Amino acid sequence: MPKLMLVPLLLVGLSLPSFAAEQASIPKWLLGIWELTDDPDHSPTDWMEFRADGTFVNTLVDCRKVAGTFHLFRGDIYLAIEQNGKFLANGSRPNQEKTKLLYTSPRTRNTATYEKVASVECHGG
Repeated sequence: MPKLMLVPLLLVGLSLPSFAAEQASIPKWLLGIWELTDDPDHSPTDWMEFRADGTFVNTLVDCRKVAGTFHLFRGDIYLAIEQNGKFLANGSRPNQEKTKLLYTSPRTRNTATYEKVASVECHGG
């Protein structure tokens, strides 16, 4: 193998442990299902399920699901979704007690609130 190929492989190899360490540090309070409980923009209820492997599933009120990945940085939660060939990103911030996730709409600047629940209660397919 050419020596120049070793440098990129080494860099990729060094980055893998840091990714695993980041995912291992997902706090337990975040894991589970969060329901939209208050939204000044009157969006339909949806649920966010955060999983220990760094993935999440957003379930809409009609039971459609959108999956993606998330990571934490300086206490904030960043979501990445690829849907229909388009990349979407947004983020949330927990309140101080970590009982609510706050999402501020970039369009309206209103802040919606998600709270932890035991299960998803969508209606439909």
